[in-house]
Amino acid sequence: MLCILAVIPTIIAGSMETSDYCCGLSVGLLLFILAIGVNLLVRVGMVKSSYDTLLQEGEYTKEEKLFKKKTDTFSGVYWCLTTAIYLAWSFWTMSWDITWIVWPVAGVLFAALLGVVKMVLKNGSETQHYI
Repeated sequence: MLCILAVIPTIIAGSMETSDYCCGLSVGLLLFILAIGVNLLVRVGMVKSSYDTLLQEGEYTKEEKLFKKKTDTFSGVYWCLTTAIYLAWSFWTMSWDITWIVWPVAGVLFAALLGVVKMVLKNGSETQHYI
């Protein structure tokens, strides 16, 4: 909440058409409030992450750790293949100004494919329990 509210002094100073000195002070106040908010976010996030690790909750459950091991190979192969395709296309066409589009497409496609891989792995592990 502090990170969002930090801009209020600057908005007020800008709307009241105050002097440059007051605008500078409001930016300083913005940065100070923002620093406090980020400090709180980082500290609380670190404590929450350590609790999750110790209690094996969230992404630290045994099942999630097993899925991560299985999907790490897929991730490595996918990004190496994407890099190879990008470099081959770029060197072949010499259109470096166009071929950069591979990266945003690969990022979105990676999220979709990773979801499919996780779904297949979960379905595979559920069928093994019945056998």
